[in-house]
Amino acid sequence: MLRRLSLGLVGLSLAAAVAACNSNDTTLNGGLGIGPNFPSLTLYAANSSQNAVSIYPPATASGSGPAFQIGGSNTTLDGPQYIAVDSTNDLWITNYDAGTSASSVVEIKALATGNVFPFGGFTFSQMGRVRGIAIDAGSGATAVATVFAGTTLPGLPSQVQVYVGGSAGGTSPSLILSGPSTGLNVPSGVLYDKNDALWVTNLQGASVEKFVFPTPSPTPSGSPSPTPTASPTPTPTPSPTATPIGPTPTPVPTATPSIYTDLAPATVISGASTGLVNPTGIAMDAALDIYVSDAGAKSVFVFAPAATGNVAPIRTIAGALTGFVSPSDVKVDKNGLIYVADPGAGKIFVFAANASGNVAPTATYTSPGTLVGIGITS
Repeated sequence: MLRRLSLGLVGLSLAAAVAACNSNDTTLNGGLGIGPNFPSLTLYAANSSQNAVSIYPPATASGSGPAFQIGGSNTTLDGPQYIAVDSTNDLWITNYDAGTSASSVVEIKALATGNVFPFGGFTFSQMGRVRGIAIDAGSGATAVATVFAGTTLPGLPSQVQVYVGGSAGGTSPSLILSGPSTGLNVPSGVLYDKNDALWVTNLQGASVEKFVFPTPSPTPSGSPSPTPTASPTPTPTPSPTATPIGPTPTPVPTATPSIYTDLAPATVISGASTGLVNPTGIAMDAALDIYVSDAGAKSVFVFAPAATGNVAPIRTIAGALTGFVSPSDVKVDKNGLIYVADPGAGKIFVFAANASGNVAPTATYTSPGTLVGIGITS
């Protein structure tokens, strides 16, 4: 279903790719910096006010700031928002400049630090706000939550754009979820689960939606029929060519399929019992429990894998001890630890696996800027 189709919404703006080097000197190779060999579970945070990405290796002490940073004019980072980490540990970062309404996606190579050139990316030629980003490890599809509506571009509603191509992402969307059936209302966080379903949080819709893309069924091959032996046919006498009456009909052009898909969600989590107010980020743990950060509720809600409708969360992290002010993103690492970015508090909070209630974080990380989205290497 997800085929590459050309669309004028997005213009290619790939930075020149640069060759990798083995040095830690960020001045070599035209500004490509290769940092320390960051181990598994390195934490990255999008710092929107400093146009940078903060790096916290696993050994970073609680209360500390970033040990390294990606930032500078070469990076083209411009109001970084959310981060997706692909299977090679490359970073895919959404950017939104509130002053110009410009949005983009930037790819930064794994292990990079300093004022590096992006390895790839693309810009959006029409003004609108881009938020969450997710990569489907199975198909290579990249989903980007975008909002083209109201004050930025009348006539184009909230939408989620899906790109397919390369290891993760293309230059034009192959599919755009948009329309009344989708129920999208300022999509913020996006997530692919292990079954390639796409989950979306609606910042202004107080809901979480799951979209399942239909897979075309293969057409069965018919059983071959024996070919009869033809009898000799006498050669016909040629007839005079008839002169056509009337103009030659113009062939009807083949319609170009639309990439806009008004697809209804397979699952919607919403209602008073959910506690959702302004859901932002979304994550999933090894047990397939669904984690949702909520800036309006100052909480992280955890829903069961099969949750649907007006259902209560199975766990809620909330209360004064958490330190939450306006949590914007949540991630769960392979050990079950829960990471929450909170730009209002200026911190990233880390909670124990299965944390619930009014609990204090086990660690906090600080930053001089505004932390929005986070990513963790595998």
